[in-house]
Amino acid sequence: MDHLLIGPNGIFVLNTKRHLDARVWVGDHVMRVNGNNVNHLAAARSEATNASRRLSAKLGFPVTVHSAIVTVGERSLKDARDPSARATEVVSSHDLIDWIRDYVSPMSPTSLELARLAAEEPETWHVDRHAADTLRVMPRFQRLRSDVGDQPPSPYAREAAPRVATRRRPARSPATARSTAPRRPATARKPRPASRFEKVVKALVVGLFLIPMALVVGIILLTELVALAASSL
Repeated sequence: MDHLLIGPNGIFVLNTKRHLDARVWVGDHVMRVNGNNVNHLAAARSEATNASRRLSAKLGFPVTVHSAIVTVGERSLKDARDPSARATEVVSSHDLIDWIRDYVSPMSPTSLELARLAAEEPETWHVDRHAADTLRVMPRFQRLRSDVGDQPPSPYAREAAPRVATRRRPARSPATARSTAPRRPATARKPRPASRFEKVVKALVVGLFLIPMALVVGIILLTELVALAASSL
C-alpha cells in the first residue's frame, strides 16, 4: 500500500500513480493511460481487500476500507463509469482533499478510532511485531511536520520516547580548521629557465639603454679632444 488514511470520513487505501502529461481514461473494467491498458484498478482493489482483512482480523468485526487511485501530473482524466458503481475511485491529486471531505463513512466514530489503534500496531501488518517500531517512526513524522510548518499536531501521534542527551564536540569553523591543520614544509622552487623570446626581449631592453649612454659618452670625449687640440694650437 502506498498510503493508508484513517479519519472521520472513513478508511482509505490510496494508490498514487504519476502519469506526467498523460491522458487517463477509466471504464467499467479497464483503465488506460495514453491508450495503453494498466492494471491499476485490480491492484487498488487487492490492496483495499488486504487492509480490510487484516484490520477485521485484529478487531474482530468487519472493517470497511475504500480504495482510490490518485493520479499525479496527468493532462486529462475522464471516468466513464456510473458513479454509483465505482468500487475503486480514480481521482486527480488536485481533487483528492475535496473527494475525501465529501465521503461519508458507514462506520461509527468509535469503530474508526479502534481501527486507527489497530493500524498503529506493527503485528497487524507484520509477522514480526518488532518489524516496525511505532515509537521510533512517530518522532520522524513529528520532525517532518515541523519542517513543513503551519500544520496542527496530530491527535493520533504518540508521544516520542525520551531521548538521552549526548554531549557533542563543538564544530570547528573553517578558519580554525585551516589554522590547526598540519602544514607541509615549504620547499624551494627551482627557477624556470628563460625562454628564447624572453632572452631576445631582455637583450633589446639592455641595448636600448646602453646605446644612448654610449653616444653621450662618445660626444663628451669628442668634445674634450677638440678642446685639447684647440688649446695646444
